[in-house]
Amino acid sequence: MTAVRLLIADDHPIVVQGITRFAELEPTLEVIGA
Repeated sequence: MTAVRLLIADDHPIVVQGITRFAELEPTLEVIGA
């Protein structure tokens, strides 16, 4: 499995929190810039 990297350009806390929470459920995701 290849890891998927998410680059968060939006620094809105709700967006970052939502993506971070989603990434916790999806081990192949790597969140960058959170």
